[in-house]
Amino acid sequence: MTVVSVTRTWSGQGGSIASKDALSFERALDEVFDVVVNDPVNDDNNAVLTNPMVPQARDQHPDDETLRATKVDIQSRVSPTLYKVKAVYEAPGKPGQNPLNQPTIIKFSFVDAEEPIDEDVNGAPIVNVNNEFFDPPVKIAFSDLVITLEKNIAFFDPIQAWTYKNAVNSDSFLGLAPGTCRLHGIDAEEVADTDYTYFKQKAEIHVRRGMPRTADQYAWYKRLANRGMYEKVSGKLMKAVDDAGAEVTSPVLLNNSGAKITDPSLTVWLQFQVYTSLPFAALNIL
Repeated sequence: MTVVSVTRTWSGQGGSIASKDALSFERALDEVFDVVVNDPVNDDNNAVLTNPMVPQARDQHPDDETLRATKVDIQSRVSPTLYKVKAVYEAPGKPGQNPLNQPTIIKFSFVDAEEPIDEDVNGAPIVNVNNEFFDPPVKIAFSDLVITLEKNIAFFDPIQAWTYKNAVNSDSFLGLAPGTCRLHGIDAEEVADTDYTYFKQKAEIHVRRGMPRTADQYAWYKRLANRGMYEKVSGKLMKAVDDAGAEVTSPVLLNNSGAKITDPSLTVWLQFQVYTSLPFAALNIL
C-alpha cells in the first residue's frame, strides 16, 4: 500500500473569521488535497489518513505556521486510485493566546528581614547611659516590598541572570528610584508543547528605603559608625586613650578627620556599596 502523490488543489479551498464575543476572533482555512494511491484494493480510507504524506492533525498550514490542522477527513473517493482529502487549519487559540504575547504578571507582597539599627524612629542614637553603642547592635524587622514579575520569553540567558543576581538598579524601575531595588533572583523553566517552545520566567525584586537620615539611593549599602581603636592627634595616628590616659579596650567614635569624639549625636556614618549597580532596563522581565 503506497501513497504515490499528495497535491494541494485550488478547488475546495475556503476559510473563515468568526467572533464569539466581539472582542476576539478565530481564524480557519480549509485546504483540499488530491491523494493518489497505487493499490486500489488495499489502499483504504485508513491507509490514506494515516500516511505521513497526507496532512496530519497538528501539522502546520503550508503557508501559515500560526495555523495547525485540527481536522483531516476524506471528502470522497473519486476513483479507485484518487481520494479527495480536506484539512481544516485553525489557530491554536484565540489571537493573543501565543504564550509569548501574554502580558507580564506583576505581584506585590512583603518580606521581613532582621537588620541591625543604630538610631530610633526620632533619629536619636541607640546607646546606653554612658553613650556607648550596644554590641551586638539592636535588630528590628525591615519590611521590604517584594515585586514578582512572571513572563514568558523566547530565550533565557542564564549568564545575564547570574550577573544580575543581587544587583541593585542604577536606573529608575517601575517608578522606583535608583538604588532601591535589589534583584533577589530569576528563575526560568523551559516549556515545550506541540505549538511553542519558550521559557516561563519569574523574577523577584526586593525594594527597600534608606536608613534614617540616609538617602534612598543608599538603601542597600552597609552603614557603619566611624569607630576604631586608633585616633588621630595632631595628624598622627595613635592608639586611642580614655579620659584617664589609658588605652581603650573598645572602639571609640571618630569624626571625618579620624579624631576621637564622645557625643553619639555627632556620629559619622560610613556608607559601603556591597552590591553591584546595573541598569534593570537591560533585563527582559517587564
